[in-house]
Amino acid sequence: MASLWRLSIEVAADARDAAEAVAWGLGVQGLEVRDAETGWTDGRAQVVAWLDAGTDRPALEASIERALPGAQVRWAVEHASWGADAAVVRVGQVIVAPPGAHVETALGELVLRLDAAWAFGDGAHPTTALCIEAVEQAAADGPLGRVLDVGTGTGVLAILAALRGADEVRAMDVDSAARAAAVANAAAHGVDDRVHVAAALPSAGRPFDLVLANVYLEPLLGMAEALAACVAPTGRLVLSGLGRVHVPAMRARYEGVGLTCLEVAERGKWARLILAPANVDAGAGPG
Repeated sequence: MASLWRLSIEVAADARDAAEAVAWGLGVQGLEVRDAETGWTDGRAQVVAWLDAGTDRPALEASIERALPGAQVRWAVEHASWGADAAVVRVGQVIVAPPGAHVETALGELVLRLDAAWAFGDGAHPTTALCIEAVEQAAADGPLGRVLDVGTGTGVLAILAALRGADEVRAMDVDSAARAAAVANAAAHGVDDRVHVAAALPSAGRPFDLVLANVYLEPLLGMAEALAACVAPTGRLVLSGLGRVHVPAMRARYEGVGLTCLEVAERGKWARLILAPANVDAGAGPG
């Protein structure tokens, strides 16, 4: 059973963004932010990251202290295990389940059996569910064509797009563990001929009919120009991984690079945006 270090960095609420930036700079295997948006009400925030078992803890603690004086740093060991007793997640007609779980299905339901290991994307998080809904909506509207999945994690959205008929899916993640999980899961679902996994966004070239980006607030803000450039003239961009309080800032950022917001959907404290290139008929979909 594989193990990772779980690193918790606790700071004052107004230092959350700085702590998140520091965590991303550590070469993390995953990241979670806990603050007022997720139920913390004491003026504090916590950034939780997962790192390789061989991580040089003293060196990292020293770098965190330099960047975030006064931060509370805690370490714990976590073991990777997603067994048959893990939760089965249902999002509309899509069911996401561990490989060994018993699943009862109804007519028309699609089951994705994902070995999550250390990658994110088991369908349980509201932002993943929002993106699953967006893929289902796009597939119902017409052929998906070419799809780009940014921050693919387990590959759940990329695999779903392929199973719903996408001609080609490019899945990208900066985390090597996520890429390995996505490759294995795509093969297990028989779509590895159409799902191609990479560590970076594709270079300039043919754009995509549907671009999915379910990551975090800061990366979404930073990648606005790059993501906008990936969207075909009649394509759609789906953004999630942000709190609903950040919707106005996210809309402004992406409208500033030539996109227009077609839809905002929410689940609890989380949100999803669907955007398209400006001056394009809102009724024209992927394909």
